[in-house]
This record gives sequence, C-alpha cells and structure tokens, in this order.
Amino acid sequence: MAKEIDAMTAGVRIGGLYNRSDIKVLLCYILKCVDYPTCKASIDTFLLENELVNYYEGSNALSELVQAGHIEATTEDGVEYYQITESGKFIARELDTHIPYSVRQLVIREAMHIALAERRKKGVKTEIRPHGTGHDVVMRIFHEEDEVFNLSFYCTDSLQANMICERFEADPAALYKTVIDALTEEKQGNDVRTDTQH
Repeated sequence: MAKEIDAMTAGVRIGGLYNRSDIKVLLCYILKCVDYPTCKASIDTFLLENELVNYYEGSNALSELVQAGHIEATTEDGVEYYQITESGKFIARELDTHIPYSVRQLVIREAMHIALAERRKKGVKTEIRPHGTGHDVVMRIFHEEDEVFNLSFYCTDSLQANMICERFEADPAALYKTVIDALTEEKQGNDVRTDTQH
C-alpha cells in the first residue's frame, strides 16, 4: 500500500520522503547515527544536497521533535545544536524500516563525516570585530577547553575578512602548521658557525 503524500515535494528527488511521519523518523535516524550535537545548518546541508526532504517540511519536523522531547536543542555561541534523546533513539530503532533502504545507507555513510565536521567546529572559533574603518579577524583553535592557537590580524574589507574565516574553518590545521613551520624552521644563512676562520 502506497504511503500518503502529506508533505511538500518541492526540491525532493524520486526516492526522497513525502510523508511527514517518515521525515521525523529520518531526522531521528540521522541524529542517532551521528551521535553528536549537530547544528541545523549541517542537517539542512545533508538533506538538501541529497534532495531527501523539502526544506520547510524538514524544519517543521525538527521543531516538532524538539517540542515532543525526542530531540534536545541547546545553544552555544549563538548557534543551536540538536542531539537525539532516548525516546528519539527508540523511534529511530523501531521505525527505521519506514525509511527507504537506500536513504538509510546514505545516512550511515555520511554520519561519520557529519560528526567529524561538528567536532572540528567545536574546536575552531572565528570572529570578525569592527576596527576603525576595517575589521580584525580572530582565529582560534581549542583542544578540549584549552586554547592552543590564537591569531589576529587586520582586514580593510569585510568580504575579505569573511573569506579568510571560511578558509580557516575549512582547514584550520593547514594554517596552524604553516605558522608553526614558519616560526620553528631554521632559515638558510642563519646557521650559527662553530668553526674558526684563520
């Protein structure tokens, strides 16, 4: 028996979800597989890039799951994160067969990447502060609670400042390594001579 189509279908590919109950199950299943606090932008990106659900239906389903206590929402640095609760895990376990097998396989494959990206974001902070006619860009890296890297410099243009932040967030390790190498490598011509010339 075909399932009732009761959700908007705009932007959803064949094989995506058109049923609101199934969309809720999918969200629980995603957060169960990721098993780490996940921001809405990451959830939206996964759903929309794979054309699994309509954007508005996904947003409404997420809000309803939070209200029902199946997903917990927390706010950190102005960003809202979502994490599955025990009742949400129960829904994901008991009703996962409501989701097409191909979609479940996709979630399982991508869950680790989403979790790694979320963990990296937790350890990386960027900030753009107004400074005179320009902006200070502040880039920081944390290991657990300890700040291990802090670099700040001035940009005259806000677009440049935003671009720098985005590139740093995409690969913070590259900048960290570049700075450390630049500060610790010995340069040619700076070696200390130990021999004596006669």
